[in-house]
Amino acid sequence: MQPLDLSGLEAFKASAFLEDATGKPLELSLDAIDFDPKQPRRHVSEESLAELAETIKTDGVLQPICVRPHPNEEGRYIINHGERRVRAARLAGLLTIPAFIREDVDPYAQVIENVQRDDLAPLDLAAFVIEREQAGDSRVEIARRLGKPASLITEMAELARAPAPIRKAHDEGRCRDVRSLYLLVRTHREQPEAVESLLAGDAAVTREQVEALAAEQGVVRTRTPLSQGPRNGLRSERSSGNELIVELDGQEATLDIKKHPSRTTAEVQFADGARRTVELARLHLIAWR
Repeated sequence: MQPLDLSGLEAFKASAFLEDATGKPLELSLDAIDFDPKQPRRHVSEESLAELAETIKTDGVLQPICVRPHPNEEGRYIINHGERRVRAARLAGLLTIPAFIREDVDPYAQVIENVQRDDLAPLDLAAFVIEREQAGDSRVEIARRLGKPASLITEMAELARAPAPIRKAHDEGRCRDVRSLYLLVRTHREQPEAVESLLAGDAAVTREQVEALAAEQGVVRTRTPLSQGPRNGLRSERSSGNELIVELDGQEATLDIKKHPSRTTAEVQFADGARRTVELARLHLIAWR
């Protein structure tokens, strides 16, 4: 009888440890876990991490993280979900953390998890939109996968080009409203000094302030209330209701609602007089005129 070959026993034990047949999370060494370089969230609040670390000291890590095997380094893992928990666990002095191992990772799932917790900064989401566009995804597909309106995705794409003063206000938490950031980027393109003056200091920047500045600089038009009729018997151009001010790929244009080639397309006119027939789904409404 040939002797029993036990040379693979250690590998079997390691495999059994990494794939718990009971479905329970495994305890992985925190030293063996790396951050995902493509993690959509680039900004992590140090204050919130410290608070999470304190709860971990008291109650432990209640929700396991999810990792995948490192493609180039055996015995190491990359985080799919749970970067904040890993950072906080390290702050709390833990050596291991409960984890599930999943080899497949969906980049949209990482974003959606953060979006659902309202835990993803606007500029981080903007960077993700650009990454997915570069990967070949259309804005319509990105909006569908994230469960967001297409107009928001258009605004997000614009935020990816935010200049340094706007990024600074965002990173400091003084302006995190998507619409405000979008208007700041557009206004900065035409009137950088006006925007930088508004952002000077360390006070929070409100949407009302941004919209007032954008209207003052002619970036957007203020909408005339419907209850306010024409004065002195004169017909108000803005109350005619025949045109819409829209935004298409970062450019403002007018859409004449009397001219609609089909149910899904319409003709728009830009400031230079150029006209184009475009898909209605690509337009973002700004105001009536």
